[in-house]
Amino acid sequence: MTTFQQSDLTVRKSHQLKWLMIIVGLVTFAAGCHGQDELNETDSTVIDQRTVQSVVRYAVDDFTVGCRVQPKPLSGDQYFGTLPILNKLPGPISWGRLSEMNVEELAIFGGPESGERTGDRWSHGVEWAAAARLSRPVELKSLIRQWRKSLVPREVPDDPQPEPMSLDGVDGFRIPAGSFFPPPRIYSPIRFTDSDGQPVPFGVNVGNIDEYRSYIACGTKASAIFTLDGIDESLLIDDELPLELRFHVFLTSRLPQEFPIANIELRNPKTGLRSEPLSIQAQSFVNRRLNFPRRLTVIAAKGRRQADLLRDLVSEGRLEVVLTGTHYGTYYGVGEFDLNVFVPAFEYVAIDNRELVVAQTPETLQTMLQNEKKKPTELARRLSQPGDIVVSGMGQRKPDRLVLGNIFQMLNDGPIWYKLATLNEFTGAVRLDRERTVEISAKFTREATAQSVGQRLGAELRKLQVQTQDAIEDHINRVTVKAQLATLGMDGVPFAIPYEGHPVTHEEKTRERTAAFLNVIDDIFDGIQTETEKNRLLIQFTVPKSLSNLSKSNEIVWAKLDLGLAGDLFNFEKFDRGDEALQRATNRIPHVTGAWFWRAWQLAYNTPSRMNGYWARYVWIRRGINSLLDGAEQNPNTIDLQWMAARLISRKIGEAGDREAFREFFSEDQELHQRLARWIDLDQAKSPSQQVDNFLVAKLLFEYCIERLKNKDVTTIVWRPLIYSRPASTQARYADSLTRNGHWDAAADAWKEAEILHEDFSELQWANRNDRSENSMDFIHRTLRLDFWLMRCRFEQTDEIQTIRKLWYQADELARQSKWEQAIQFYSQSLQKLAEFRGHHPNEYALLAGDFRDVAFGYKAAKEQQGESEDKSSEAILSSLKSSESYSTYSIMIDPERIRNYRNQD
Repeated sequence: MTTFQQSDLTVRKSHQLKWLMIIVGLVTFAAGCHGQDELNETDSTVIDQRTVQSVVRYAVDDFTVGCRVQPKPLSGDQYFGTLPILNKLPGPISWGRLSEMNVEELAIFGGPESGERTGDRWSHGVEWAAAARLSRPVELKSLIRQWRKSLVPREVPDDPQPEPMSLDGVDGFRIPAGSFFPPPRIYSPIRFTDSDGQPVPFGVNVGNIDEYRSYIACGTKASAIFTLDGIDESLLIDDELPLELRFHVFLTSRLPQEFPIANIELRNPKTGLRSEPLSIQAQSFVNRRLNFPRRLTVIAAKGRRQADLLRDLVSEGRLEVVLTGTHYGTYYGVGEFDLNVFVPAFEYVAIDNRELVVAQTPETLQTMLQNEKKKPTELARRLSQPGDIVVSGMGQRKPDRLVLGNIFQMLNDGPIWYKLATLNEFTGAVRLDRERTVEISAKFTREATAQSVGQRLGAELRKLQVQTQDAIEDHINRVTVKAQLATLGMDGVPFAIPYEGHPVTHEEKTRERTAAFLNVIDDIFDGIQTETEKNRLLIQFTVPKSLSNLSKSNEIVWAKLDLGLAGDLFNFEKFDRGDEALQRATNRIPHVTGAWFWRAWQLAYNTPSRMNGYWARYVWIRRGINSLLDGAEQNPNTIDLQWMAARLISRKIGEAGDREAFREFFSEDQELHQRLARWIDLDQAKSPSQQVDNFLVAKLLFEYCIERLKNKDVTTIVWRPLIYSRPASTQARYADSLTRNGHWDAAADAWKEAEILHEDFSELQWANRNDRSENSMDFIHRTLRLDFWLMRCRFEQTDEIQTIRKLWYQADELARQSKWEQAIQFYSQSLQKLAEFRGHHPNEYALLAGDFRDVAFGYKAAKEQQGESEDKSSEAILSSLKSSESYSTYSIMIDPERIRNYRNQD
């Protein structure tokens, strides 16, 4: 069986290191904390009493390192979270998530794993334990669900089943490993083949920042091949080999179904004999259990036959597991720790009202519970120092120092951190309630080491200070460029950050703000002092006044840093922390609508594409909408945020590839409906089926914005013709949805209303024309496609188009019932009517054809099901449909400069 292999990547990505993000804030305090407290010696009696009252009393002498944290102050702190190192750490758990889970105090302990160790295993083996106090009594099952959600936010975990047990008279529970701590796993090396099936050292780079995973192209011969070692009968459970698989699904096109399919087969590494593939739904980062029976079907040269997994597929204890995909345009990303043999393991929990104690072994838990009744240990004394974060470590023994080395190497693989593996002890604290000096003390086994680390640390800080200027300028510029590009997908609404009476920040103004902010950064570095005295290293940090009292301009620049950090965190799949970074940015500059636009864009546009499954994608779109509504409540003097929320509700929910599922979810989303009811009457937003319709909700919100604008009590950066056009175009989209769902009478009425609204809009623009009326109206008509929508509204009410749509609708219904022969008849009739319409109205057909493309695709699919080829008589109309584009869903791309010129004419 392969052991835990030693490598820098292993150390950084170890499944055991989920807890260590808490320690990082202390080590990198100079990057973003403020209001710290100096560590002072305190009367031992006071410390003892504080220890007894705190969860740190569960510490025992065998723990090497401990950390006590109070999540609530950290989750609300606007500086502490802006740490670029966060994007390097595993797991999406965050201060905000801990606060949501009602954790008032959390103590985490780590030390060498118990049991026999061989070779260099000491450098990796860390056993973890924790104690937590919550603001209400612990309900274990619900807490496990919440905690699992924080570790894997997209996973729907199994219902946890705590098993009651007794530990020396103390009642406790045994729960499945992986409930609070990542479970122990047996890992395997991995290799890849390319799209032609040829061996390659790495998979495809799909542009993700995640350096851990390589990707295979699905629908080709590309594969990821894991090699398991030490496979024998002892690993079987109920005569099955249990494997666990995780991977990332990267999509480049819309899927015909909710989830793509992944195939997994077992293969003999020597003979090449392989099992029949096991097909599963591919979902990102969901830990899938794959149970392969000992008696299974294999694919041999003479066909399929029954075989014995251990005898026929395992060679000298080795077994290959091959991952492939079927849907072209989909990529599966895997790393060397994404497949493992499942080993039954447990965690052990004790609960006392609001307190929870959990350990990876029953022996550790029992020791922790017994220790509570004894005098507090040295580690507990250290952790009882004042502070929202207190961290302490002791490396008196070699195994302890190796554990410390493992922890520090995870934070950074630079030369300093290897020296820190010789730490004898260290302690430090961070407080956020008032401005003081923080002091971290580290004692080494040798004086020379302390001197070396002090010198290296000083050099590293000077080097970092020199590099900071370019890094910050690049960070800020990336945010600005992304914001400008994002406007193209948001109907051309400019939301560069910030605007002060002007939607686009001038380059000169940006440079001034960046330079001013860099002075603050220099003050931060100047406040860091290192000093060595014999074998002790002392690090002090004094918070500069310029950091505690940021100017308005510097608050804006810091908000841009948070926005850039959020983008990086989302790229690293750190969704919870990315969302919190976005929230910090809008908290800094709540009056800047551009910051809210950016936040909504990241949540509703960028993130859903990373999710698998309709509901997971909808949840993030809803988060984007809610963020805009949060901003609207804080900015009552502008309509921009309600307008953009309406835009998301209309387009992102109603016209996305998964619109049928999204529209259904939205219609049942009572929590979101309650928020929207502040601005609109939802009784007016119900469809013929009496469900709340997203298009009608959006239309009502657009109309609300227009009424506020007419009252002249609000401001806007949105182009005014765009504002006034939206009720008409949204009504047309609502009519289209009725048509597609077979509500023919209601659709006809809706198309008529859309026609009237477009005519009213056109008349309004002519009534408001100015000296440049011809140029202005021409620009409005072309940009908003007014002529197209008027034409479509009128033709959708004609018998010709209604007949085509009804035939198409019947064909789709028959296809869903697998009545292919009858479906082909209706598809053919619909195509024939389309050809006739093309002959009578060639110009109009050219614009409408894109909305009938699915007729061609449905016809082709039905023919393929029947094993038939397409009729020659339909070639011309099929070709024109397949090459057409939909004008209805075409995104408006407007030059911000032109928008500004026309808006200034209003």
